[in-house]
Amino acid sequence: MASNDKTLYDPGATKPESDRTAYESGRTVYEDDRTGCEIDRTVSDSTETVPDGGLGTVFDGGTTFVDAALSDAAAQGEVGVPAENTAIRKGETILDTYTVESDAIKGGMGSVWRVHHKNWNVDLAMKRPQPHCFSTEKSKADFIHECEAWINLGLHPNIVSCYYVREIAGVPTIFSEWMEGGSLENRIRDGSLYTGTQEEQQERLLDIAIQFARGLHYAHECRDADGNPKGLIHQDVKPDNLLLSETWEAKVADFGLAKARAVLTVMEGASTMSEAPDSGQTILAPSGAYTPAYCSMEQMDGRELTRRTDIYSWAVSVMEMYIGSRPWDNGPYATGPLAGLFCRQHFESTRVPMPDALKDLLAQCLDAEPENRPHDFAEVEASLLDLYYNQLGKAYPQNYYSGINSTADSLNNRAISYIDLGQEDEAERLWNKATIFDPNNILVLYNSLVYRLHKSTITFYEAESMLRTGFENHYGSPQSSVLLARFWLERGNNEYN
Repeated sequence: MASNDKTLYDPGATKPESDRTAYESGRTVYEDDRTGCEIDRTVSDSTETVPDGGLGTVFDGGTTFVDAALSDAAAQGEVGVPAENTAIRKGETILDTYTVESDAIKGGMGSVWRVHHKNWNVDLAMKRPQPHCFSTEKSKADFIHECEAWINLGLHPNIVSCYYVREIAGVPTIFSEWMEGGSLENRIRDGSLYTGTQEEQQERLLDIAIQFARGLHYAHECRDADGNPKGLIHQDVKPDNLLLSETWEAKVADFGLAKARAVLTVMEGASTMSEAPDSGQTILAPSGAYTPAYCSMEQMDGRELTRRTDIYSWAVSVMEMYIGSRPWDNGPYATGPLAGLFCRQHFESTRVPMPDALKDLLAQCLDAEPENRPHDFAEVEASLLDLYYNQLGKAYPQNYYSGINSTADSLNNRAISYIDLGQEDEAERLWNKATIFDPNNILVLYNSLVYRLHKSTITFYEAESMLRTGFENHYGSPQSSVLLARFWLERGNNEYN
């Protein structure tokens, strides 16, 4: 995605659609008949992933402010939205906002498209469950509730950002960050994970293992703005849910969707695990979803889950990354518990040599009893960092990043998402809250002033004066200079008093 006048953050160039396989969710198998998908207009803590807590999204003259009635009109097919049973095709524009850049990528939950947000100039993943999932309004509400867990995680460099959910033609549709490098599963299967020298491979695999652990640790330990814990257990940790950039940045995806899938009704696939043709498929049980090839014993047994179930599945995923395949995958009864039971045997047949210290760590993580595993991913990460240094002779280059789910930057980005959905009162509330967090945040000031200028609640010269006053503490900085220049471009593109 290239930078432009909608955003100051450029995570890199886009990748050709031929390699856009990151969001294939595979064939899904269901164990129950419960009804439902659901989604309402819910919004995330971000419109951009900001790994350094840095720049968020900014408005300018090209920004379209969406009327609150847009979604209702769209559902009636009045503003460029496909009817409920009409296929979405590459090249179409939806809601005059999302240009469809790829053909549908089919999965058990529904379909995913790469779309380009015209106003943000950002590629997004548009994930749309099958319309027949939503038989009642309650089914929509249940699905939305589960999706909110991912939406509300905020910003972290090892978490795929879920921006918001909006109804399109009556179908709740998830909009999340698009990752151009595919999934870890894709890179294992096509062998691109294993390019370079043996040392380069070792460094890459350890780097991915650390990033994977950090993303899950953040989700487990995440707190709200008041410091209250809102930790989230993923429940479907596997290589297919770790998405990559072209430079091997790794981000965990599909938080909360394990439970969200459990409220869907899909009329295809096997109904029980014994009928499942592939243990890599997702099984839906009353407590949520899991993938047999990666699950822990307590998850397969339907017992109460703790964060240690994610630690188990992480270890199975790392073991597969080193082996290059799933040797325990031997038909419908091939499960994660079998992977753990015979892990020492599997450690001896890896594609990339596994350090002895990593064997010991994974064996502990794969213990059948949760209480014998590491307490949390902080403990796992500490072992990995020592291992990285001892194996490669240098310290791991990236410090731990705690995330910014409730900072001014995050609230600013969330406000812009609300503008996109036509919920302007909520956007203003978040900008006010962001100002309390950080009165000197120039992005918050800039965006809120441009918004008020669009709404004609202040004149151009009033806004300019307020902007210059607010920028006094940032005088001469490149960011303030760029924003002032944009502000004057705003004057040239629009007529203001």
